[in-house]
Amino acid sequence: MPTSKKKLAEQVLYRIYGGVHTSSSPVQIEDVYEAINQKVNALIKAEVFSVTLASGDTIPEGLMTATYENIAVVPYGSKSKAVLPAMPVRLPRNMGVFEINIPFSAPDTNTTILFIPLQGGQISLIAGQKILSELLGHVGYEVRGSEVVFHKDITIDGIGEVNMRLILADIGIYGEYDTLPISTDMEMQIVEDLIKQFAPAPEADKASDNFSNGQKQGGN
Repeated sequence: MPTSKKKLAEQVLYRIYGGVHTSSSPVQIEDVYEAINQKVNALIKAEVFSVTLASGDTIPEGLMTATYENIAVVPYGSKSKAVLPAMPVRLPRNMGVFEINIPFSAPDTNTTILFIPLQGGQISLIAGQKILSELLGHVGYEVRGSEVVFHKDITIDGIGEVNMRLILADIGIYGEYDTLPISTDMEMQIVEDLIKQFAPAPEADKASDNFSNGQKQGGN
């Protein structure tokens, strides 16, 4: 189910205040929104995106790269496919899907295998051309709506997951009702983390703190 800052913030405030939240409560919804921005950025490993295209195409400002790991790949006829973990910004040449890769470990090396981006229709175009269809041993992919289709079935080679880097708008630009580019697992983690961050300290801890402060004052 899609989620938004509003939905997350209301879950956090409800859990903290038991459904009774007023304008005089120590934690306001704006505070939670800002914390959500920080948590989402951390989870998707957000980085500022800046690139100059030789073709002269313009790139909007306020974009970032987001990294998603362990995206499931499934067979798709003679090919294979994966569902995008979030919808990227629409950019020239489908560059919103900035990179798809898998980590590759071998003796004395630790590198990353990159897949080759293809434009719409190119998989069908090269399918009947033996030399081209092999892509010199590499794997190509097309972006088709909310999915990525690989030009061959990479699950046969034991590849069941890939990592993706997508281009998104800066999380701070997202409105309170906009769908956030996070998974259900991330949503649950954000809510739990923010409850811990904003929840008042238990009375026992407060009493302990007051006792410790009294001791310090008495010792002066």
